[in-house]
Amino acid sequence: MPSIERRPIVSVEQWLDWRKLDVTASNVGALFGCHQYKTIFGLYADKTGGGEAQADSALMERGRDFEIAIGKRTGRDHPDWKIRPANVYFRDPELKLGATPDFFIRTRDGRRGVLQTKLVNPFSFRRYWTPELPPQWIALQTLTEMMLSRATFGLIACCESDGYGTHEMHYYEVPRVAKAELRIREAVARFWQAVRIGEFPKPDYGRDGGLIAAMYPTAKPGSVVDLRHDNRMPEILSERDKLKAEIAAKTAQVEALEAELKDKVGENETALCSGWTVTLKEVKAALVKEYTRKAYRKINAKRDEAAKEPEPVKTESAA
Repeated sequence: MPSIERRPIVSVEQWLDWRKLDVTASNVGALFGCHQYKTIFGLYADKTGGGEAQADSALMERGRDFEIAIGKRTGRDHPDWKIRPANVYFRDPELKLGATPDFFIRTRDGRRGVLQTKLVNPFSFRRYWTPELPPQWIALQTLTEMMLSRATFGLIACCESDGYGTHEMHYYEVPRVAKAELRIREAVARFWQAVRIGEFPKPDYGRDGGLIAAMYPTAKPGSVVDLRHDNRMPEILSERDKLKAEIAAKTAQVEALEAELKDKVGENETALCSGWTVTLKEVKAALVKEYTRKAYRKINAKRDEAAKEPEPVKTESAA
């Protein structure tokens, strides 16, 4: 068994400094391409200084704010358990893997567990969660916390909140799985090996655009790169040119339709039509930086619920 360090967390600043040295449980999902917020390209940039790491993001801050409340609610729903804040950073110094459980659990029958808390809105819950399964990256986070803390089980407590006082709790128990733990350790080892030899992972261009822009914020005056040997470049430029032309054409069509709509509604604020309600309310003038933006009328078109096409009903074919 590897030697695991157990570091009491004295300050947030110290904890953030520790995290910079390791792949942390919250980012393990990036190594498997399933993280909601982080790619392996972004993780590599964070650990090598190639990007602008947002270690203490607003998302993390919000999570800490609601952690205690979700922990207390979990305790009320499991009155036979003892739940206490962890306030500990676990670290495998050889593997450079770290984890910060939210809470420790002790059950009546003596099982030791870790509790991971999450706060999500109903839209995110429907998109990324199911009543039976949490997102894979959160399961991997919990598995890593269990492995490093040597807990016998883990629990994910998801609080689904609409922001208006309505909350629904969802609980997911996570067992120890030796095969999954081995895969995590192997993936972390491969990541640090790539860092050591300077093998930058391929970006996910659909998700890493902001990071790439941050990596190259300025151009060297007069510098030239010869990409005539790169067969992918003509494909990129041709596809970009085609899409921009399509966007321009669609934009012109939308503007023409909106002009016709405004002409039909005229000076009225609301228009009723079959299956739709349309409003053209005036947006007041506002001072934006050094100039005043003119007032304008914003179109808001909402399809009536009764007019929406019903989803097809699935039927079983006859045997």
